[in-house]
Amino acid sequence: MILLPGNWLQETDYQMIEEQLQPNSASGSGALEHDETYLYRRDTSLASFNVINYLFLSSSTTDSNSSNAYYSRPAELNIPGPLPLGVAVIDASILLYGTMFIRVPNKHRLNMLQHFIDIVKQSKGPRQEAVQVNIFTGVLTALKILAETKQSSAIDDENVKKCACTLVMQTLSHQNPILRCAAGEALGRLTQVVGDGRFVADIAQICFDRLKEFRDVPSRTGYSLALGCLHRYVGGMSTGQYLNLSVSILLALAQDQSASIVQVWALHALALIADCGGQMFRSYVEPSLALILHLLLSIPPSQSDVFQCCGRLLGALITTIGPELQTNTNYISILRSSCLTASSLLQMHIEPIVQAEAIQALQQLHLFAPRHVNLSTLVPELIKALKSRDLSLRRACVSCLRQLSQREAKEVSEHARLFMKDKAQDLSHGLTEFRSLEGSIFALFSILIDL
Repeated sequence: MILLPGNWLQETDYQMIEEQLQPNSASGSGALEHDETYLYRRDTSLASFNVINYLFLSSSTTDSNSSNAYYSRPAELNIPGPLPLGVAVIDASILLYGTMFIRVPNKHRLNMLQHFIDIVKQSKGPRQEAVQVNIFTGVLTALKILAETKQSSAIDDENVKKCACTLVMQTLSHQNPILRCAAGEALGRLTQVVGDGRFVADIAQICFDRLKEFRDVPSRTGYSLALGCLHRYVGGMSTGQYLNLSVSILLALAQDQSASIVQVWALHALALIADCGGQMFRSYVEPSLALILHLLLSIPPSQSDVFQCCGRLLGALITTIGPELQTNTNYISILRSSCLTASSLLQMHIEPIVQAEAIQALQQLHLFAPRHVNLSTLVPELIKALKSRDLSLRRACVSCLRQLSQREAKEVSEHARLFMKDKAQDLSHGLTEFRSLEGSIFALFSILIDL
């Protein structure tokens, strides 16, 4: 949707504008985000993982005619073109709306929000979803600017609050997951900028009631995320009175193996609450860890999204425990063992994105309790994973190796040399002609920066 000054546009005017902009739409443009075939259509010989192979295959090669000479050339990546006019106009209009919203009186804010509600009702099918995406992008931009500029008192009109809630709440149960995410984020931002305890209490109670009442997947996922965003943006102290009920509901939803998508959203919401809860979440660490271990041992590996969210929640729980992980009390030892066991189970998963979450969790654990992370097994796994075709896994490995090298450089170097020596004759691993781990990592950093 395009936001234009003057009188509100009628339905026919919107259709006319869309038809005029259709030739300049994003379809077929050179912009990377609009090319769905880019990842598998491009020449794999120029893929970034083959550039990284250069570090392993030609670190000491001097003969330009050798079989590895190809890898010494920089990757010739296709650079996407600019966005087409239609998309650029819509993007600029959304940014303009977010900037103008904080500068107009409440009566104009109310008119715009009510206009958005009417437009959503008038639209049908896929076009309605496109309009809603643009609307929520504009609303989120406005709420974000309000929060960043500390203008919480700017939304003090009851009619504006009610209209904004209506716009958001009716989308929390939408069939499109992108819109449910946007609605949950908008609800959290709205409670943040309003800054009214009674308003936060009303929103939290609505979420609790809807989660108890509705059994459909869209409603349960949308309101689960809304609870997570509510705690994330309002803050732990302001939502402390709702923490127990929120965590109890989300823990129950995360155990509902009849709908894996509900588990994913509930686990994600728990991770959001754990991230912002701090020590207030401390009493929920044990049941959350028990839930993670139960899911990792009971769900099939095909549900990789559940494994991934378990990894995110595990990292948040490790941060919540914090430096206490260094102590050797019986209670902390049990928690630490549970964290290590969960990380090992995640590392054993076949999906690289799940392995990346396991590495990030071990990195967090090493930050607080370095003596309890086994570098003799972790460092070789990180080095082998550097050749993965998955970018998220390579990034996690580089980040973890960097932290380990900064804190325990000698031990990391020794474990790396032993691993290189053991694999010196194994050409399939591409680890020959390695002169040093340090030099290879620096070279890897430079290649990734160039990419």
